[in-house]
Amino acid sequence: MNKEAVVNADSATLKTASADTMGVPAGSIPTIGSPQLLFTLLDTHNTPDGLARSPDGRILLSVPNIADNSQPAAIIEIVGNAYQPFAPNLPLEPITKKAAPMDLAFGPDGNVYYTENQYENSKKFVSRLMRINMKNGKPGNIETVVDSFALSNGLVWKGNLLYITDSQWDMPGNDKGSAILRFTLDELKRSNGPLHLKPKTKDPHVLAMFTTNERNRRGQRGRRHRLRQQRQPLHRSLRRRQLLQSHPQARLHLRQAGSRATDRRQNYLHRRLRD
Repeated sequence: MNKEAVVNADSATLKTASADTMGVPAGSIPTIGSPQLLFTLLDTHNTPDGLARSPDGRILLSVPNIADNSQPAAIIEIVGNAYQPFAPNLPLEPITKKAAPMDLAFGPDGNVYYTENQYENSKKFVSRLMRINMKNGKPGNIETVVDSFALSNGLVWKGNLLYITDSQWDMPGNDKGSAILRFTLDELKRSNGPLHLKPKTKDPHVLAMFTTNERNRRGQRGRRHRLRQQRQPLHRSLRRRQLLQSHPQARLHLRQAGSRATDRRQNYLHRRLRD
């Protein structure tokens, strides 16, 4: 089974796509240009992920093959309406024996940096930040720059600062954590081996941490339920007023019911006073 991978928009004119196979009405999906299928990926490249564009216009695509990691992961280069190998033999992580490239980007030093999602293979903080050292426009040796991520995912360069998301940066007692980490180009270029993060801590590289809290969603539902309960007396009062205005006979019954309720309250107070 082939995997459709990449499309191309050949103009900047806003047009409308025809109906798709999901039951979306024809003419309801705005698109830019006229998207065209560039190529399809075979089962050997079953899970495309990140895209990166070099300063000179080269486009790279990471293929972690998470859907079927019996196939080796790779990074390929898109050339025209086809693709070719770029880095087919990525270094395997020693514990998982897998490579898992996710997002990738060209750094200010001209090298390619990519994150790994080893979390699908191990929950023991073995994901890495990798660097492909470029020489004369060609990929050279590939090395680990930072290790001990849980699930390193997105990455982006801002000047000489690299920001990386870790989608599973858990803390003690919290298995729903995530974080944004920041690194400088200078520390990534040190030649004394990779940086080692400190899992389950607020590592010095952690810029911000987050927690996915399902209780908040339940709390919102509970709040809506309470608001509905608070609105019910008002709704009953409005219905009672409408009934009184439209049905004179009902007015008499409601007055009698109100009198009986008043009598019950008075009897209750008298009993409490006697006690």
